[in-house]
Parts: sequence; C-alpha cells; structure tokens
Amino acid sequence: MLAYVTGAPDAHSTTASTEWNSGMGLNENKDAEFIVALVEYLEENYKLNSDKTYAVGFSNGAFMTHRIAIEAGDTFEAIVSVAGMMPKAIWE
Repeated sequence: MLAYVTGAPDAHSTTASTEWNSGMGLNENKDAEFIVALVEYLEENYKLNSDKTYAVGFSNGAFMTHRIAIEAGDTFEAIVSVAGMMPKAIWE
C-alpha cells in the first residue's frame, strides 16, 4: 500500500501555504501526531504491515521526515529524507 499525504495550512495564518509543520516555523499544526494517527488507522483498517512501514519526504516533506524520525521513529521501519535539511530545532 502506498499513501500520499500533504501538510495543511496553519489554521492561525490567512496567508499560509500548504506545508508540513517540520519545526522550522511558527506553524502550530500537529503534523507528527497526524502522521502517527494515519499509520495506526491504516494498520488497523487496511492491515498495513507495521514491519514494512516507511516514510519518505522531499523538500518540506524531507524536513518533516526528520521530525517524525525523532518524535515517532518507532512507528516506521525506515525514514528517508530527500533534498531537505534538518531544522536546527529538530537537531537540538
């Protein structure tokens, strides 16, 4: 199974674009919790194999993979960041 998901605009900003709350800005979306909840839902309802659950992100999604590696690493077998730096807030 393959699931493509994207971040959402920050509810507190009228000008925000669609993005992940990777920890780089002031976005208050609880995206790490959303991703974990999505994985749990897919495991329960679609028999997703938790031993073969991976996360891959590009650009802002790559920033987000760093965050979920730290905050929810036990949810995934492996996490890949493609073309995205690690935010200082996550590094620390």
